[in-house]
Amino acid sequence: MTDKSTKKWFVTLKPAEKFFFGGEQTYQKEGKTDYFMRSNYFPQQTAVLGMIRYLLLKTCGDETVFKNNRIQNKDKAAEWIGEKSFRIDDTEFNFGKIKSLSPLFIHCKLENKHFFPRNKEYLNDDETTFRSEMLQLSKKHAHFNLQAYEAKEGLADLLTDQADKTQVTYNDFFVPCQQVGIRKNYKGVSQEGAFYIQVFQKFKPFRHKANKRIKQDLHFAFLLELDADLDFDTTKSGPIFVMLGGEQQTFALTAAKAEQNFEELQPNYKPSVEYDKLVLTSDAYVDTSATNWEFSIASSINFRFLETQVQTNGNYYGIDRNVKSDKGSTYQETNKKIITHSKKFELYKRGSVFYGDIAKMRTAFDLKAFKSLGYNHYKPIEKNGNSK
Repeated sequence: MTDKSTKKWFVTLKPAEKFFFGGEQTYQKEGKTDYFMRSNYFPQQTAVLGMIRYLLLKTCGDETVFKNNRIQNKDKAAEWIGEKSFRIDDTEFNFGKIKSLSPLFIHCKLENKHFFPRNKEYLNDDETTFRSEMLQLSKKHAHFNLQAYEAKEGLADLLTDQADKTQVTYNDFFVPCQQVGIRKNYKGVSQEGAFYIQVFQKFKPFRHKANKRIKQDLHFAFLLELDADLDFDTTKSGPIFVMLGGEQQTFALTAAKAEQNFEELQPNYKPSVEYDKLVLTSDAYVDTSATNWEFSIASSINFRFLETQVQTNGNYYGIDRNVKSDKGSTYQETNKKIITHSKKFELYKRGSVFYGDIAKMRTAFDLKAFKSLGYNHYKPIEKNGNSK
């Protein structure tokens, strides 16, 4: 049954040029200088939510709410975008007129295909190719075994289309762009340990397969659910230019009415022979005590997010990236107008695979607030081919 109080939009983000998604990475990590910074392929979902919150305020058309890049009425602003940013202990997704967003995926406009993380059940063949046979999990004498697994080859990190027929490596879609520099303070003086190497990413205009040059027009994409009274359609007005990422790069945002739900877009992953499984189509947060699976092929990434509150934060440009929320309540109260970073958490990475009873495993991943934010999405696959 369709919820007529909301409307879903298919949103694309096309980078103007290079981009940098840093996540947990900073130049100063736990008191040590990190001279080498490499962009992630995808932004954090919290960053995408922050971009949408700002865009709604900027385009709300009510100067009593938002004017000259500043919130004018905090109560009205909260009705539009919610009272505060995401928190790890949120049980509900309360962001005003924003009801949910899906995980980001890659949309290839010229081929009219969507690409998602492939299940990490395939081996690398060499640096640029991978094996076509999927690893199978078995159990003998209480010991699990990944048949044909070779540690020296390593698991392939791939993307696949909805039919799971076209697989690509990240190198097929992304090309790194290295930048070398020296950081200076506001007075133009070089800082101690100021040398750095920063690796941005760009989308590739072409990829090669079987001696063919395939042209590709790549975008990030996601589904956005908003209150039904908001017209987010850009098909007539043209793209909206937004800023996203650690270096605030420009992206062209387009939106049109969504024809499918995210669950309908997810790939048809190949089933395992002996075990039911869940394949993560997004990064996922799970309480460490809730390991309701028998075996997993999984990797993790660090996760932090900015902590803001409409009623108290005054300076959205004065982010103190070295201040963490675990400074204590006294610090938070004294400096409540300062935007800070949260404590560090870990997420299971998209493409990870969990084996076991599907119903039991669902309880570990079905966290309402995380799912509405675009985390904790998965595709359940029954052994022998049926999904449920």
